[in-house]
Amino acid sequence: MSAKENFNQAMFEMFGVGKEPTDKKNKVETEVKAKPEAKTEVKKEKEVKTEVKKETTKPVVAYAKTVLAEGTVFEGNLSSKGDVEIAGSFKGDVNSEGNIILRSDVTGNIKAQNLDVISNVLTGNVAVTGNVNLAVGSQIKGNVAANSIVCSGKIIGDMVIEGDASFDELSHVEGNITAKYITIHHGAYIDGKITIVK
Repeated sequence: MSAKENFNQAMFEMFGVGKEPTDKKNKVETEVKAKPEAKTEVKKEKEVKTEVKKETTKPVVAYAKTVLAEGTVFEGNLSSKGDVEIAGSFKGDVNSEGNIILRSDVTGNIKAQNLDVISNVLTGNVAVTGNVNLAVGSQIKGNVAANSIVCSGKIIGDMVIEGDASFDELSHVEGNITAKYITIHHGAYIDGKITIVK
């Protein structure tokens, strides 16, 4: 390549002026041809994204969380489509399609997806489709029906658990337990009949 050709090539590459080298013409033409195809693919991806958005634009129904604050007194039955958290005094049944968290003493039956009992006493029967979590210092005085249970507190009543039942070293149970799988840690107290179902 002569000095003039080198100069022309450098000018073309840096500023886009001058003569394009003959061996570069084919390369540039190929790149230019490839670019419209790439743009077409990008348009197709955008179309797919738009279609997905159209399919997922169903209205989302969000239910508010019902909270009974500390110091509040409530007597009567409570039904909710959303989650429920009770920290005040409550007497009555609670029926929720969501999760229930109990932070105070409650007298009444509980029906929910999941139940967390945190350092208080629940006097009533429990029926949940998911998990019951009984924290240290908590008590349930009633029968429990659930998919699974993790117990660190005290239960006085019979349990029917469809899946896993776990009792840690601080657990105290007075009642019969029926479960598919059961784990009892050293130190747990259980006074009742244990039945393992298949």
